[in-house]
Amino acid sequence: MKQTKENLEKNNRVCLAVWNKDWQGAKLVGTAEYFSEGEWKKFVEEMVENKGLPAKGAILISLEEVLVLK
Repeated sequence: MKQTKENLEKNNRVCLAVWNKDWQGAKLVGTAEYFSEGEWKKFVEEMVENKGLPAKGAILISLEEVLVLK
């Protein structure tokens, strides 16, 4: 995540496209913060989905816009 952290330090504006198995999706736009320690990193480390995987950090995205994709 070194490159990710460096990229977010230069420009923390992000846009994500997400969808479910039925191809219903959304575009999420916001600003991101990177946490290499503290409560957000601990939260990521303790997620069942991440069990046994190393976590270098956590990225918190504050949403500014959600667009439903059709």
